[in-house]
Amino acid sequence: MFGGSFATAKTVLYIYNRTTERVDDDTRFPYGRVRLEGHRSTKDVFGKRATVVLIGSRSDERQVSRLKEQLAIVPKPPFNLMVVTDDPDQFRAGGLLPANTSYSIGSQFPDLLRTFRGSPGNPSWLVYDDQGTLRGRGTWDSDSLRYFVRTVVAKDGELTGDRLADLARTSVSEDLRLIAQASAPRVAPVTFVLLVEKVTSGCPIYRVIEGLKQHSRARETPVIAVALGDLSASQLAVVKANFALPFSTQAGSASLQSWWSELKSSYGLARVNGAVLVVTNGHISGAATTSAEFQSLGVSI
Repeated sequence: MFGGSFATAKTVLYIYNRTTERVDDDTRFPYGRVRLEGHRSTKDVFGKRATVVLIGSRSDERQVSRLKEQLAIVPKPPFNLMVVTDDPDQFRAGGLLPANTSYSIGSQFPDLLRTFRGSPGNPSWLVYDDQGTLRGRGTWDSDSLRYFVRTVVAKDGELTGDRLADLARTSVSEDLRLIAQASAPRVAPVTFVLLVEKVTSGCPIYRVIEGLKQHSRARETPVIAVALGDLSASQLAVVKANFALPFSTQAGSASLQSWWSELKSSYGLARVNGAVLVVTNGHISGAATTSAEFQSLGVSI
């Protein structure tokens, strides 16, 4: 549904074994400061390919489990996958790394952490584009890696409002029409459908909710919040009460849930949670995923 495939591409996997100094400009990949054993030039080996760096410690069993999840996100695309760890042999023994990866980091692990500004107690990832520019970084507890892999590595295009609306029209147009028709407090030409799986006062969706509240009251535009993923309709109703939301709420249909699951798989929950689809006279007319796109709808977040 979302296009693109990594199935036939070849993975290039390296484990760093030595570096010399801290990166002064951490917006660029440190080709000159990271060496690969047996190779004179790191840049020549990597070529003009995107680079994903995963940093973690074998000593933490939880990190081993999380590394499996991160590697599953980026199985076989044509990019440089680099795992920085204090014990690659143990990772290989656990089946996480290819058997032919023979580099040993050992005492050089602290130097690598300094180079990439990492921490052994906080496993992380970095994504560089094919020009060596840092495009994103985060922790293994963040699902944003999936989004950066798709947009930077696979170059499948960012999730703009227009793209989200197109994806929705292809698969869930009828679901959205029925939601707008059945849940709006009155017949209205325009309805905002808020896609929700996770809500806390500290997450970005909170700003979206506050902006929609003000917009709805000022312009009387119906807003319908749809519970998706692990969020049940009853849990969303509690959120509605706690945040005093002037919205209708309902659970997503089976087909909408399936579409949502694939959307998350492609772009990550953080990127799609809180997105809004615009239904105009029963048809999906647009969507918003960024501050600028919400602004174009008259919603300030």
